[in-house]
Amino acid sequence: MSLHVMLRQGRTSSLEADVWYFPLGNSVDTKTLSLSGPFSKRGRTLPATFRFQRTELAGREAWKTTIPEPSLWTPESPAYYQLSNSDELIGLRDLRIRGDSFYTADRRWLIRAAQLSTDSHSTSNLVRIDSFLTKEAAITATQDGCPRIIHSESPTPELIATASESAAVLMLILPFDCREDLGKLVHSHVLIGTHLEAGQPIPAWAQFVSVSENLLNTAWKPERKIPVVATRRGELENHTPDELRQMCDQFQADLDHGADYAGLWLLPKTSG
Repeated sequence: MSLHVMLRQGRTSSLEADVWYFPLGNSVDTKTLSLSGPFSKRGRTLPATFRFQRTELAGREAWKTTIPEPSLWTPESPAYYQLSNSDELIGLRDLRIRGDSFYTADRRWLIRAAQLSTDSHSTSNLVRIDSFLTKEAAITATQDGCPRIIHSESPTPELIATASESAAVLMLILPFDCREDLGKLVHSHVLIGTHLEAGQPIPAWAQFVSVSENLLNTAWKPERKIPVVATRRGELENHTPDELRQMCDQFQADLDHGADYAGLWLLPKTSG
């Protein structure tokens, strides 16, 4: 992706978004380069056009524009901006870590997620877990407001690049022994974590960890303050998103201090 974004506080208390465009092999015409939006399938918007100006960033040729008071991407209101004469789009999303919890729009978010076969548009508020993501699926998820978690045992630079381009991708789960250079490819707005088994230390690059309920029941504790996601395996097929949400709620009730975890995720049973 040739677009990079940084959200920051403006001169007043308002939020601003700096957007940089880096020319690639098949670049668009920089003379008419602009960003338009916001657009949203779930609400009325008043799109505006933001022109780019030539500049430099870290010694690279770049074009920059600033969006004052941008509309942020959320599942409820998936606002996005479109690059002129291109299929590239961006959503401006605010997801961060405070202490041992996830926060969005200054509210703590206990993320309930499950490995779904289709996106959930119900009232379940479940996040979909996937092992792969195509560029077309990433664009659709951004436009439709369907958040994703990518859990890959064999991540590739191409998968990481595709995931990093989409506001819908909240986080990436990478293998415990993942090459350090792969983690560095993840854009800063995507959180990266790993799944831990008994006896494994937390990698320095991990921003959060997921842990099975079996390990949690052994009184396991993280060696540093970090968001911990509790996972449970079970039969997930033939369940609606609302039923899976109820299963997440039951999982929370079954855990000691279940509400203190950063997430509650349902994964399919493994064979054997």
